[in-house]
Amino acid sequence: MAQVIDFLESKARLRGGGDDNSSLNALLKKAIVIKNEAPVIDASALVVPLTLKQLETAFSSRIADIILAREGASRENLSCIGYITKLFMQMAKEGEIQSWHAFDYVKEYERQRDSTLLKKGAEVCFLNYSFFIKKDDGQNNLYREVGSTLYLNFFKVSEEIIAYYMGKNFDFLGQVAKQSILSFHQKP
Repeated sequence: MAQVIDFLESKARLRGGGDDNSSLNALLKKAIVIKNEAPVIDASALVVPLTLKQLETAFSSRIADIILAREGASRENLSCIGYITKLFMQMAKEGEIQSWHAFDYVKEYERQRDSTLLKKGAEVCFLNYSFFIKKDDGQNNLYREVGSTLYLNFFKVSEEIIAYYMGKNFDFLGQVAKQSILSFHQKP
């Protein structure tokens, strides 16, 4: 039998392989530090609004905790903690997201050939998928497929390794993001 070689994965490994800070051990240590430095927030008693920095720390902590708990502690998934947190924080800032429709970014990419538009389209899909994820929902399946494809296409033109990780692990990371959001509404 022949072995199928995923050239994108090989290229991604080559680009991300030399950094000591991206080893699995280093990323696990970083995830545990992030998890431990977040403030304990009792959602039922949440009256005082959090600062953006506190919210960012809380999201990072929850995402790290969920990835570690779900046995998803791969180098790829742990590398995405900060990226996903930054996406959530973009939503808190007015005017950061110009459109919630990924195809607006795809159309604009076709016109301008600016690869960051592929990334923005993928991010919109990821945020929609994370917030509105439902099993067997056609709309969410579309967000997953389009978002994953846009991340992988962005990786092809930009060679940003995080785009490869997000595209390859879109479904798992979307579920982690959704669980982190829901955890703010659950009583401890």
